[in-house]
Amino acid sequence: MDIPVKLETTIHNIHLLDNSNNAKLIYEFYLYLRSVNTSESYQNQNIKALINMAKFIGKNLDIIKISKKEEILSFLDTKIKNKEEDPDGKWMRTWNDYLQRIKYFFRWFYNEKLRQARNEESLDPSDWLLRLF
Repeated sequence: MDIPVKLETTIHNIHLLDNSNNAKLIYEFYLYLRSVNTSESYQNQNIKALINMAKFIGKNLDIIKISKKEEILSFLDTKIKNKEEDPDGKWMRTWNDYLQRIKYFFRWFYNEKLRQARNEESLDPSDWLLRLF
């Protein structure tokens, strides 16, 4: 059984990533989640998912340089377990959970972060578009 990791520990783990660009961006996403009053649990789970993805893609690739859905799918597919490990197929819930968290991050990046860089007004998240690869 996994011991739950506190948000404080997760935030500390961001700064341990090998790629400083990814660490900075993930931390900015954390600040955004905090600014829109999401729960600490929600913040923690989103940030942990992104840290795991950043570790998977390694220090030589910036998250924002991901340009093919296969790059994300290769990470998500690490969550697949065989019938012996997971006879009930619970891995599917984990796979989908990670997918939703990653999609939220990319929606934030392409709709909020880039908008800020262009000095444009923020949009309500319900108006965000999803960048397709």
